[in-house]
Amino acid sequence: MSSRTGLPPAAWVAFGAVVGLWLVAHATRDPPATLTERQKAAIQQKIATEVMHGEMLYNLPHLFPPPVKFTTRDPRNAAESTCDYYGVRSGEPTWGVGVNERLAAQNYHRFFTETIPHEVAHLMLCRISIAWETHDERWEAIVRDMGATPFPHHDYAGE
Repeated sequence: MSSRTGLPPAAWVAFGAVVGLWLVAHATRDPPATLTERQKAAIQQKIATEVMHGEMLYNLPHLFPPPVKFTTRDPRNAAESTCDYYGVRSGEPTWGVGVNERLAAQNYHRFFTETIPHEVAHLMLCRISIAWETHDERWEAIVRDMGATPFPHHDYAGE
């Protein structure tokens, strides 16, 4: 006897078994350890775009986009921003974003939606104020102004 689709029930059982095996094989695969060159370029572009967005929001003069360095140095830290306030004011800032390539590869979507706005908010705060604290109320306001939710820590546990 065939089902409404014209296939016998045994064919559906076999199809389900194949799909189940495929799901098991792909679920147990290790997450990617590195970013592709396209992903790295997309991260660099997203950071540059978010910096321009912040400059427009706060009417800041345009500077060059922060350099992005990809490392695997700290296994717990997804990214970090560096900024020298005095360098920013003199026009030759020491600023940039360090990206943990392994964590960014394993959590690519969350890295885009959470981590990049988090780090760019630090850079914007550095450009706005000499007296800034990490993850203070002003930092939270900048993250919200840029359209993201402020998360003080990059917690990718369980992904």
